Amino acid sequence: MLKLSEIKGEKSIDILADLVDPVANIAGDPDAALLFGKRDLPEGMSVKEYIISRLRKSIPKLLKGHKKDLVKILAALSDMTEDEYSEQLTLDGLIVDLSSLMTDQLFNAFFTTQPSIDQSSGDASEITEG
Repeated sequence: MLKLSEIKGEKSIDILADLVDPVANIAGDPDAALLFGKRDLPEGMSVKEYIISRLRKSIPKLLKGHKKDLVKILAALSDMTEDEYSEQLTLDGLIVDLSSLMTDQLFNAFFTTQPSIDQSSGDASEITEG
């Protein structure tokens, strides 16, 4: 499975187009999205405790609530169709692919980058005209 930073040329456009909808679906689910992106360590919690709590909360939500989205993402990053990816999927392969996705800094940026939007006027042109 490729990391986003390894994708070159026109393939970058195709893969980004394939990722938009499933990433948006996962990002819209706070529990599932918790798996991705950098978060501040809560006071009084060790790094290990925090990682385990994030995994416990987000992995079931991601796997059960966003199975199709996850397959779309992993298939695109594996340069396969969804059917091809699903047919070859094994438990150990899924664990490896999820681990790779969780450590892909560019992929994680989808879940941490916040656009700067002036919400004072509510004018949509301010959002698009920057």
